[in-house]
Amino acid sequence: MKLIGWFLSLYFLIGCLPLSAQELGMPPIPPMRMLYHDQINASYETILREHFKSGKSAEDSATIIKREGLIRKKIDGFRAAIELDSSFSDNDRYKWLRSLRELLDGFKDLLAAKKIQFAQWPQLIDGYGAAMKATWTGQSYMPVFETLAPETAWLLLQNKALQTNSAHEEAADWLLLQQANRDPSTILPLLSKQPRCRYADSLIIRAAFLDQEKLYTYAAVPNALGKKIHQSTHPLVKLIAYLTKLPTGRMIFPFIDEIYHGRLTIDSIAPFTREDTTGTYFNMLVQTRIAYMKRLHRGDTAMAMDALYKRIRQKAVEDYLNEINGLHEEANPLKRFNKISRLSPEELYYVAITGEEEMYTSSFVAGIYPRMFQLWKGKSSDSLLARVQYDQYRRFIRLCASYNTLDDWLSRMDTATARKMVLDFTDGLERTAGLAEAVDVATTYSSIYNEGIRKWMLTKVDERAQQLKGTGDNRGAAIYSILQKIFYSMDTSRRTSLLDTLGLQPADRLLLSSLQDTSGRIIVQQFFYGDKGGPEIYQTFLRRFTNPNWKIQKKPYWTEVSSVKGVPVTIYSNLPLDEVGDNDEHAQDSLITYLLSKKIEPVMSIHRGHSYSLPSTIEKLPYSSRLVLVGSCGGYQRLHDVLETCPEAAIISSKQVGTGQINQQLIDVICEQLRQGKDIYWPALWKKMEAGLAGKSLETFRDYVPPYQNLGALFIQAYRTMMDKGPSGRSF
Repeated sequence: MKLIGWFLSLYFLIGCLPLSAQELGMPPIPPMRMLYHDQINASYETILREHFKSGKSAEDSATIIKREGLIRKKIDGFRAAIELDSSFSDNDRYKWLRSLRELLDGFKDLLAAKKIQFAQWPQLIDGYGAAMKATWTGQSYMPVFETLAPETAWLLLQNKALQTNSAHEEAADWLLLQQANRDPSTILPLLSKQPRCRYADSLIIRAAFLDQEKLYTYAAVPNALGKKIHQSTHPLVKLIAYLTKLPTGRMIFPFIDEIYHGRLTIDSIAPFTREDTTGTYFNMLVQTRIAYMKRLHRGDTAMAMDALYKRIRQKAVEDYLNEINGLHEEANPLKRFNKISRLSPEELYYVAITGEEEMYTSSFVAGIYPRMFQLWKGKSSDSLLARVQYDQYRRFIRLCASYNTLDDWLSRMDTATARKMVLDFTDGLERTAGLAEAVDVATTYSSIYNEGIRKWMLTKVDERAQQLKGTGDNRGAAIYSILQKIFYSMDTSRRTSLLDTLGLQPADRLLLSSLQDTSGRIIVQQFFYGDKGGPEIYQTFLRRFTNPNWKIQKKPYWTEVSSVKGVPVTIYSNLPLDEVGDNDEHAQDSLITYLLSKKIEPVMSIHRGHSYSLPSTIEKLPYSSRLVLVGSCGGYQRLHDVLETCPEAAIISSKQVGTGQINQQLIDVICEQLRQGKDIYWPALWKKMEAGLAGKSLETFRDYVPPYQNLGALFIQAYRTMMDKGPSGRSF
């Protein structure tokens, strides 16, 4: 690179200096137009300097100089031709000089944004010269475009002076086609800006087979593209367009594959989309999903499978799970679970796996799970999985583990099948698209108490970790290496430390020093809401901190509760103003703005609202949080979302009901220990909490998951760390 740099320096001093007007054979140039010439030269030189500054060129220096010398001559030739063409007016010359400058500036911007490669530079200059010549002589520049890559073609198409060419519209259509061929997922967004494209009809058909749901969305909009879609004569496009006209088209849409292939008719589905009192619509959804999974195992993917699954989830939650969750205090199981009394084992299975985030423990343990086997009538549990084509079976196994029914589930099949089930559950994680399945395995292990099952899982993880080590499959090696280390850390006889093996803080404790800022302060932020119960919970919080160890300062939109003895701890809480008009969120935003302006970083964040407010809290969580208390129902299912915002946070959450009483007691105990200058040791804190609770409160608290049992969260944190460093400390 030093040699190339030396040649370039010489080139810029000698070979790359702009030629004088006389050397180019130009007439005298007025000062105003000379400014354009200077700008063209400056843009050209900036492009070269920026390219070689990056140090990415591996070309021979002599080749570079020869090539750039030719390009420079071409650019100077363009300038001379613009000045010397006797048919041009002064305005024409200004227009084409601006055009050349615009071309170079556009390339420079795309280069900086990494949307074009420097290797496309010669093609761009040659293409511009040919397109300029064609435009001057009144000819089509399409032959030029057909030789270009989409990036260079786009720069020419955007060039204002070249837009006077008679083939401009044809070139725009051609470019859209090239972009669509390169990335078919962009077909409809591109056509929405260019609905009259001559290739629109064929591209719409292509889009219909790629993503039926996206086409439905565009067809439902009454604009030029929507009208174009409705004009199509292709059977699939016509069907999708027709559904957008029906009042219940969205509910019929998940069956698009069945309708298109003649296995179902719209008329056979429509009656059950209006009022599904018998559960027929949900049954049709489930049976169609099972049939699609059977096809998938044969390598045949049905259309709109995702839309079908989303509709199953919506109906499962809205029609069944919300009702049985809402009756969680109903003592009579016949009344509480009446809504699911008509569901088949397969339908119950899909209510379980799709409603995981909203599931209450009792809804699963006392309702869905036992009813499955009442209806399955003594048949083996693995045969139910076979019946649903093993759809999302890892998720179901994790649900069983989370709710302490896995031992029972496995006992309902023979030992050899159970062992194979567990090994299959733990195998093949390197081939999955995301981390969800690996997180399922990590979370499941923490909920298993059967030593035989734990041994099966650990054996498979050990085996895969060794097999993938050194194979070049960094992702797979990371997944199994992390699982291996997490599982070992739960074995007290091994005495392994997550801090030593994964670079994570010990999961069983939260160090005081990790929470203090440079001045020794600990900052806590609470998110209150003005919905039902919010103001009462807020007042309870203030009463608990009205004692000699704390002082309370009231501000217009928040309160500050600060320790007056021991370690300085400050708890900032927004006022739970009326949710009407989003006044509570305004209070939150005012507090956040204040904290940012004062560079105050919360290290503990607490959600004090209902579950439906949790997404809003997660969006506003500070990145600096090291501990997050998700104090709402079902918060355990949102661990991944919390970690997306606060990647280093320990998380306390509930699998079922989150209550203001338990949340407040956790806050009391944690803040008091921090004020006294103590590290938080989670097992001891949990025992202390249990000792202070009884009856229903103790039962509810046992659904809260402490940070050291959140193996899914630990896995995600460790994976991010390891993928930065590599399994052996190397960067990937």
